[in-house]
Amino acid sequence: MTGKELQRRLDEIEEAIEQLPEKMRRYLKPNSGKLNEDMIREDLARELGIPDLSIKSRAALERGRNPHRADILIEGKTPVYIEAKAIGEYRMPGERYTKSYALVQKLGGKYLYVCSNPENKKYRAEIEKIFGKDKAFYLTKPEVWEDLVAKVREYTGF
Repeated sequence: MTGKELQRRLDEIEEAIEQLPEKMRRYLKPNSGKLNEDMIREDLARELGIPDLSIKSRAALERGRNPHRADILIEGKTPVYIEAKAIGEYRMPGERYTKSYALVQKLGGKYLYVCSNPENKKYRAEIEKIFGKDKAFYLTKPEVWEDLVAKVREYTGF
């Protein structure tokens, strides 16, 4: 990718981010294209009425063993692992999420995918194939956040 192509791509991403509702934009880390996992974790804790320390971040998970790649873990009646991405990735998710999904199921958990707005339709279709449409959340509208919180409540019992 040339410098001009990269700059064009960054401009497109910035424009796409500006189109998101304000509440959804707050989950993006400035200049990184990554979702702010700590902010998502804190907001989930507040909405679920539990201390945010009971929701583990990727950093906390990596201090232990994190073979499932999850960015967030909420331990409840059923553990919920959350993969958080801003706009998807450049390469297709394929095997790495399929393996992680299988491992989370083996651990007795549920694996959710949260993304601000996946641009690539093929990527989105593959994510929905791996996680299931009911476990893939695209934060393009405020009601999607409410759906995510409801799904987490359903699984964790909070």
